[in-house]
Order: sequence, then structure tokens, then C-alpha cells
Amino acid sequence: MRHLIQLEEPQLRFGYGQALAHPKDGLTLFGPYTRTAGSVRYGVIGTQAGLDFFERWTASINRHLPAYEGSRFRRKKNAEYGKLTHQFFPGFETTFGITWNQQPECRCVVSDDLLSDALKTHELHTRIARVVKLYSKRLIKANYESENKPGLWFVVVSHELERLCRPLSDPPKEYTEGTREEDFLEPRLFADAEDADSFAGEYQDALKFKPDFHNQLKARLLKHQIITQVLQQETLDACGRAPNNPMRDKEDPATIAWNLTSSIFYKTRRKPWILADARLGVCYIGIVFKRLNKNQGDKNACCGAQMFLEDGNGMVFKGALGPWYSDDLRECHLDKGEAKKLLARAIKSYADEHRQHPPTEIFIHGSARFKEEEWAGFEEAAKEAGTKVVGIRIRRVYGGLRLFTRGTGAIMRCAALIHSEKKAFLFTTGFVPRLNTYPGWNVPNPLDVEICNGEADIKTVLQDILRLSKLNYNSCKFADGYPITLKFAGMVGDILTTLPPDEEEPSENDDAEDFTPLPFWHYI
Repeated sequence: MRHLIQLEEPQLRFGYGQALAHPKDGLTLFGPYTRTAGSVRYGVIGTQAGLDFFERWTASINRHLPAYEGSRFRRKKNAEYGKLTHQFFPGFETTFGITWNQQPECRCVVSDDLLSDALKTHELHTRIARVVKLYSKRLIKANYESENKPGLWFVVVSHELERLCRPLSDPPKEYTEGTREEDFLEPRLFADAEDADSFAGEYQDALKFKPDFHNQLKARLLKHQIITQVLQQETLDACGRAPNNPMRDKEDPATIAWNLTSSIFYKTRRKPWILADARLGVCYIGIVFKRLNKNQGDKNACCGAQMFLEDGNGMVFKGALGPWYSDDLRECHLDKGEAKKLLARAIKSYADEHRQHPPTEIFIHGSARFKEEEWAGFEEAAKEAGTKVVGIRIRRVYGGLRLFTRGTGAIMRCAALIHSEKKAFLFTTGFVPRLNTYPGWNVPNPLDVEICNGEADIKTVLQDILRLSKLNYNSCKFADGYPITLKFAGMVGDILTTLPPDEEEPSENDDAEDFTPLPFWHYI
């Protein structure tokens, strides 16, 4: 049964109904799939220095940026290097056909002194909570008070904030006295007992949140439905450098511009591209699990689902907290009731978008096989809607199967080793003829794809995964190594569990349908 096949590279649909494989080619030649007049209505928040960086960047975003030609050594070694891998950026308005206003709808300045005081907090959770509160309060207030509400907010952050507000950040070298963990546990700096309790309470509240500035800010803004794009000052600075002299650890200016503007265009509720050969009536769901920092009784994990339709629309559903994680299996699984409820919500959401017609077929992607009880819940929800459901396990194989060519190049992307009618190894990374290179550093590792539940043709499943690897609107790459159903699963799970359960979790008496799923652009 084992045999090697080469699948077709999926095509994308752009303006005027034209189809090409590479997003940059299609956008350059035909423009985006969504062709509507208008402009980008945005606001920006940051320190004065950050706003200055942003102002210089907005002045350059409409300019032509030449393609990166590689280092001098590589240009001498291979005269063709960079001519296919990298591509010039035509300018925002030229590429996307909508107006880029250099002046924001709203401009919000964060005080340098207040930010510095927050960043000098020694204890990690409290430090990040203080910084997030500093940004979120000003952003929410400015958004509500603005006459012309921005459709997108840019959050400009400094290198210092980025360095000190990550999950594993070290404490600052210079910190405010009395902000260590032991000081919060036994506050001795306050003569007033009420002030001491308030000080200790701030620390206890901060512990409920996952210590990550990006995800905590996104999570705090979900209920306000404020869409953000977090920008590092270094990234904005890199955009202004010479094309062949990019900043270390940063991409060249044209590539940065492609990635940022594609994400911006998508977050304005427009589509840069869609799948050209999507299968109608089919939707794809990625199951998301994330373990909690602290168990809530027997509840140790949160569940959710990402649903993607044939036209590229994505929705995120938050499920319930529960005892989903098993120490014995080291995996997360739902019980029958929660599995049925989660899939029923996804089917209802699809029907609401398609004149009350449910999908004909649903493919559920996960990183582990589904348990019998779990799958029974999915099947029951699908049967009630008259929908066929198929369960697919997808995981990356590291250090296992490797395939090599006779020459020096890597195996081609879209190659697949069919193992059986239910199992195959798919190379979503590899040599790409359009780029004339393999855009990677190591020998390509395939995805281990297995049809665990339901019936489907293995080649159809593999082709679908290749299609879904080209729906990442957060960048403008040729393709990703993972399908979009699993690509952002970790980040979405982090955001779903960033806020404490008592703020977001529905009670047992609440109807799950009351909790409206949000579009995918709120999470990336």
C-alpha cells in the first residue's frame, strides 16, 4: 500500500476572479479578493517615542520597497538568490486598493513615567497586570469617547516592555522597593491595615491572569470587541532601513511590509485572498485545549474550537472549563456532553452564515486521537444536523521519517507518502518551485496525518490540509507548515485562559448559545 505521490499546490483566488499560488503574486497583479472602496480607520496607542516611530512608519507604508537581494556573499555565490524568494512591496494603496490615512482617527499617549513605574515592579504577574491595565484602560476609554471609532487599534510597545512582559521574563535590574513576591505576601510598608490588604489583594488578583502582555491585552479587549495589532518599535525601525541592510533578527523591510499590511487588511474585515478550489459545504474545526495555571476544583483545562469555512472566514468558540486533562494520558479530552455542545454551536454558527443550511461535511482536526466518549458526542451533534463528520489527527514527526532527493535539494512541498487508506505522511514544507528554494533550515519533517474516526479519502484529507496551510492572513508567506486549524491553537488557547474563569466562564444554568463566538481576527 505504501507509495509516494505528489499532490497539487493549492491555488488562491484574488481580485477579478484570478487564481495564483503565491499571495504576493496575486496581490501584486490583481489586488485583493475583497475589492471595496474605503480607508483604514485606525487608532494608535503608545508612549511618545513609540508614536514617533509609528508616524515615520505610516509615512513610508505607501512607498515602493525593493526586494531584498541577500548578503554580498550569497549574491556572489548565486546570482539568482533572492529574485524569487523575496519580492518588492508596491505600497499599501497600490496593493490593496483602499486608502491609507497617515493621520489616525484617535491618538492615545501612555505616560513614560507611569509605564516606567509599572515596569519596575519586581514580581512578574503584578508587573504585567499593571502594564496591561495601563494600556487597556486608556485604550477602552479612548475608543468609547472617539466620535469615529477606529476599526483597528495599533499598540506600539518598546523593546523594554517586550523584554519584561513575557511569561518567563526576568525581573528588572532596577526595581521599586517593596515589589518583590515576599513583599506582596507580607506587606510591611503600609501602616494602614486597609492599604496593606489592598496591596496584597492586587497580587492575588494578578495571579489569576497568565503572565503574557500580548495575550492578556487581547483577552481583556475581547468583550469590548476591540481589534488590535501589536507592533514592536524595533519592527517599525527595521522598516526604515536600507533594503539590503536589514536589522539583525528582523526580516527585510519589504517582507515586513507584506506581512503587516496583509494582517491589517484582514483585520479591517476584508479578505486578501480565499481558496480558489475550496469544497463547498465543507468546514474545518480545530479543537483547542489549554491547561489552567491553577485548578478550579476538579477543573484543570479550558476547551475551545476554531472553525474555518471554505471562504476563509474563521470563528473561535470558547467551551467550558472541566477535568479535560489526564495526567495518565498527558492529553486533553472532552466528555460526551461538552463535545456535543461544542460541535452543535459550530454547526449553528455555520448555518447562520448560510441561510440556515448546515454544512454537509465537517473535518475535526486535533493533535491526539479522540476518545470513544468524546467522539460519540461529536457524532450525535452532527447526526442531528444531518452532517457527516470525520476526525483527523495531525502531528509533526520529528526525528522519524525523512525523505531525501538524489540531488542536494530538499523534497518538494506537497509530497505525500501514503501508508494506508487511513494514514499518510504529508510534507507541508519542502522545496517550492515558485521560490526556487526550500525556505527552511533543516531537513523537512512531515505531518503524520491519520483518519481516526469516520470515513474519507486520504488524498482528499491531505489536499484539504495543504489548502488550509495557505489561509494564514497574519503573514504573506507562500504557505505554512501547519493548517490554520492548528497553527494558532496554542495562542488562541492562551488567550481563552488568560482571563480568570470567574470573569469569563458561563454558569451551568447559562445557555452556551448566549456566548457569541468572535471572528478569528480578534485573536491574532
